[in-house]
Amino acid sequence: MTERIETRDDVRRMSVSPVRWLFASCFVVAIGAAGCGSDPQARPDGGIDGMSGVCSDDQRRCSGNTYEICSGGQWAAAQECETACNADIGCVDCSPGNNVCQDGNVHQCSPSGMIGPLVTECTGEEVCESGACVNACEEAAENRSYTGCEYWAVDLDNAVEVIGTQGSIDCILSPRVKNITTEVCANGSALAGLCDPPGNTCPSGYTCQSTAVCVLDAQRSPFAIVVSNPQARAVDVTVTGPNNETFTRSIAAGQVQALMPQPQNMTPLIPDQSIDGTGTARKAYKVTSTLPIIAYQFNPLDNVDVFSNDASLLIPRTAFDTEYYVMSYPTLDRRATAPGQHRYHGYVSIVAWEDGTEIEVTPKATVQASATQASIAAGTPTMFTLNAFDVLTLQAAGTGDLTGTHVRSVNAKTFGVFG
Repeated sequence: MTERIETRDDVRRMSVSPVRWLFASCFVVAIGAAGCGSDPQARPDGGIDGMSGVCSDDQRRCSGNTYEICSGGQWAAAQECETACNADIGCVDCSPGNNVCQDGNVHQCSPSGMIGPLVTECTGEEVCESGACVNACEEAAENRSYTGCEYWAVDLDNAVEVIGTQGSIDCILSPRVKNITTEVCANGSALAGLCDPPGNTCPSGYTCQSTAVCVLDAQRSPFAIVVSNPQARAVDVTVTGPNNETFTRSIAAGQVQALMPQPQNMTPLIPDQSIDGTGTARKAYKVTSTLPIIAYQFNPLDNVDVFSNDASLLIPRTAFDTEYYVMSYPTLDRRATAPGQHRYHGYVSIVAWEDGTEIEVTPKATVQASATQASIAAGTPTMFTLNAFDVLTLQAAGTGDLTGTHVRSVNAKTFGVFG
């Protein structure tokens, strides 16, 4: 192999040659430019090509939102426009000759670029967009974003933690506990959590007994649907329960309000619809509005007595689809070391908004059985027929994780999914 050694002359030649080439290139470009018939005023800024900033006196232009006038052959800023710039007029509030939206209604734009008299008042389900009244709910449905006029909310499965028997030192020392009577795994005064589905079984030495206990209860903590009104006027929002119970609230323009079906320390507006365990239950909430809103659900709201919670940005019914892959989390198996405590299951919940929705679920993990639903082996396609307000919840057995579960409608009816 021969190694080439660069000499000083080599380096000199390498450094000089590009300069000569660049000079020749510039010379050719200059000749080419001189020989072309292009308009010297074709630059978008109004200057002469090759002479940046040069212009004819009293020429006017907009540079972004800056109104500029040519003076002494140079562009000079005359005014910074807050709304818009018009090259013929200067700063304007609207485009002359076109209609414009003002306070949610259609107004005329004057020849001077000022917002003029009212042309049309947008009422009902109409709002003003791009100088015209449009049906806001129909437009939101076409856009298929998170803004809409119909949502379906679900008080999802949440945790209940058994602390001890009522009156015990554990209950006395634990803040925010609730006294209830429920079925737990008991061995004398020793407790091992809630009884296990299906069949209310317990670890060896424990039996399932109805017992007065204190618990931390996220399952029945204050559930809320929180709505935001992005419109220029008030919006009426109605929440409907599965047995046609309803309540309506007016949300002022630009405001956010929590809608609570079971307000704390008050008579429920709609009975508790919290989900618990594998199975199908008619427990969804339907949320409708007179204009598009943004909706969320919180379980519980404001972290009331919180030790377990969830929250979701709701997707409008008009953005529901016919096929999903689930994202969930692994079941926390607290029975692994006996006697342990009851498990916290990963799950998927599927909500139907119309009758006769035929759903096929192919679970990625084995589904936990319940009193109303047999276990489903991982990878086994299983059919369900859901009606409006139905919620199908499938929990993962053992330490399983339902992430990747395939859910689809076989009759092209859309539905919603929570994971």
